[in-house]
Amino acid sequence: MVINSESTDRVLERTALRLLIGGGLLAGLTLQQVGDEAGVAKGLVYHYFGDRQALLRSALRHGAMELQDMIRATPYSSYDRRVGAFAKAALVYPAAIQLMTLLLIDRDPRLRPRPVRGLVMQNFERDVRESRLPANTDFEALLGVQNSLVYGYVVFRDGLARQMGVERDVLDS
Repeated sequence: MVINSESTDRVLERTALRLLIGGGLLAGLTLQQVGDEAGVAKGLVYHYFGDRQALLRSALRHGAMELQDMIRATPYSSYDRRVGAFAKAALVYPAAIQLMTLLLIDRDPRLRPRPVRGLVMQNFERDVRESRLPANTDFEALLGVQNSLVYGYVVFRDGLARQMGVERDVLDS
């Protein structure tokens, strides 16, 4: 049995993530399912989160914080190595990317799809100073393309692996 509210929140978030990953992003996750799976009443889930979007946002926030910590821990290096490190981090926490995608599809107005934008922009500026990127680089466009490629890969990787007839881990490498 869960004792404090913080651990209850986390249990419910992890349950929602597990259900989403198991059933698919568009499977229609309900607060009732989360409560049933976590062994609590739907009312308790509603009490903590209010609605499905709030639960998903909370789960995303925790997953994104872990993903951001990995990105921030990556030492400054060449652009291609940073993108590679970002992609690897996204593969460690695919649920964060999947949830972000779901919330984007749901048109959540509070979602920030580029949570480490400031750090990335600082690195781009440093790249220009060190002549690793051209001075006229459109940082916003580059960041948009970079995120789209990594997020898209995480979302499509299972289908790509099936279509290509390879294991997902082989495709990831």
